[in-house]
Amino acid sequence: MWTVYRWKDIHLQGRGKPAREPKPHAKKLEEEIKRLKQSNRTLDLDFLKGALQRVKARRQQKSATGTLTQLARRFISKAGESLASVK
Repeated sequence: MWTVYRWKDIHLQGRGKPAREPKPHAKKLEEEIKRLKQSNRTLDLDFLKGALQRVKARRQQKSATGTLTQLARRFISKAGESLASVK
């Protein structure tokens, strides 16, 4: 994470002016921001993982239902063909 202090260190190198250290309060806030961003990423990933699992489950249900429907249609059409041939 880039901070003003790091930027200042980079740009003041070789000029003989040491950059001041960030205040302890600023360091704590940076750490808290970093922790919150990480937990937010974790929540996002958990949400997406759950959503993908639900989509996968729905697709599996639809494909299973679709397979049964196709089998039923074939059976009915074959049964209709055999009844038509009996006439």
